[in-house]
Amino acid sequence: MLAINTLQAERAYFAVIGDALLPGDVLLTTNPKSPLSFAIRKATKSPYSHAIICVNPPWCVESIGYGVLRFMINRFLLTEKENIRVFRLKDRDTRADKAQAAANYANNQVSRQYAHQDVLTALFKAVPPLEQGKFFCSQLIAECYSQVE
Repeated sequence: MLAINTLQAERAYFAVIGDALLPGDVLLTTNPKSPLSFAIRKATKSPYSHAIICVNPPWCVESIGYGVLRFMINRFLLTEKENIRVFRLKDRDTRADKAQAAANYANNQVSRQYAHQDVLTALFKAVPPLEQGKFFCSQLIAECYSQVE
């Protein structure tokens, strides 16, 4: 499902080919050399530290430290193929409608602020969200799909 090209360089790099994605696909990524990525993976007990949603290949939406933004996944380089995983809804009958609705919701959140305080809700289920209308990465993806159920 995920097409990756090897670029010629001193070290092998892999570029994600956005045309292999569909609207609503969720990409989980990690950066093994990043201390922040390490801390997120350790705290969440996950091999991944970041979540992205494809909205209109090759365009994707993510929430990072300064807010929700749209970017071209074709510019995304990896040093290891294992540092990314793509998830797609399985139900073929309803997948396209739900996935497109989730992608549309994500697109409408571009320019929202990052939810710095709400990151604690990912770690502690008892902590309620405090920052309405702001998102951290996985919170954005969850909200995209909760809007279409």
